[in-house]
Amino acid sequence: MAFINPKTDFAFKKIFGSPQSQPVLISFLNGLLYDGTDTVQSLDILNPYQAPRIRGMKDTYLDVKALLKEKDFLIDYPSYDLELVFLELPKFEQSLGQLRSLMERWLFFLKNAKQLQAIPDEMNDVPALRQAFEFANQANLSPEELEDLEHQEIFIHDQRNAIKRALNQGLEQGREEGIRQVAKQMKAAGMAIAQIAQITDLSAEDIEEL
Repeated sequence: MAFINPKTDFAFKKIFGSPQSQPVLISFLNGLLYDGTDTVQSLDILNPYQAPRIRGMKDTYLDVKALLKEKDFLIDYPSYDLELVFLELPKFEQSLGQLRSLMERWLFFLKNAKQLQAIPDEMNDVPALRQAFEFANQANLSPEELEDLEHQEIFIHDQRNAIKRALNQGLEQGREEGIRQVAKQMKAAGMAIAQIAQITDLSAEDIEEL
């Protein structure tokens, strides 16, 4: 088996935003936001993933209407009403044998799925995670989806090379300043903060402040 990288915009929305993704997204949100409890009981994905018709990069976001235990909750607030939750995957270093909570399993999936060749036994007992791996299986993608995924990976590779060139040209100003300047330009161009963080290794908080 070969799995796509869940950290790319295309793959994330394919896995968590498809019409069949409700159980996957419910488990993901409960694991990351509610300590694995079943606080999110059901949800509607308001802008579900569709196979791409136009090649190119675009920001990834999901509008979700979620039914919690105590109230019906629409996750679609202006930025000043949002509580932002950032995942710094480079700092997550637990191995399969160390995974205990649902959150840890989802973080391992996000960070390591692309390097795996089969669904680990340690994660196979969670139906939503098993389904996420099925969505991420390259064998289940259409030719158009594989092409779009390839374009995104080429784009990320090109941006990493651009950072390296900028660093080489800006050594006099210091490595950190060079990275921050490139990140600032990406942000001004409208690139998603999560994608900038993936490319530059800066934290999402640092990028927000640029």
